[in-house]
Amino acid sequence: MERSLTPLLADSHVYSAEGRLPASVLYVGDRIVTRDAGMVRVRSVARRIHRCACVAVAAGCMGHNRPEEPLTLPADTPVLVRDWRAMALYGQPQVLLPAARLVDGQYVRDIGIRVVETVTLDLGAPHIVYIDGLEVASAAQASVIG
Repeated sequence: MERSLTPLLADSHVYSAEGRLPASVLYVGDRIVTRDAGMVRVRSVARRIHRCACVAVAAGCMGHNRPEEPLTLPADTPVLVRDWRAMALYGQPQVLLPAARLVDGQYVRDIGIRVVETVTLDLGAPHIVYIDGLEVASAAQASVIG
């Protein structure tokens, strides 16, 4: 089954066995903290510089310390929403949404096309990882609401 992996901005901080690290310093074999499976080893890493649509996410706007500080994400990053927002908007306790769907103009803003350095981590299967405290899917999943 072909999976579409989620690119992260290189300066995003990922929770790992070594602590909170920039995605740019992660390599094959490093262990990443996941919400659904505990520690998972990185199987491969791809780095590239390219243009992509981005959104800016304000600190704490998705819950207590989610994210921990202001964060920029590629607009198509699948974000796990799992509180009253998911229930109020989708009637489900949790839902995966592209970051672009969270844009409200105040706390989550469309900041347009940017030239960015991204790091894509292959964890072997889709997992929920922590990016600056925000829960993000490591790979596209069928349950993402587009």
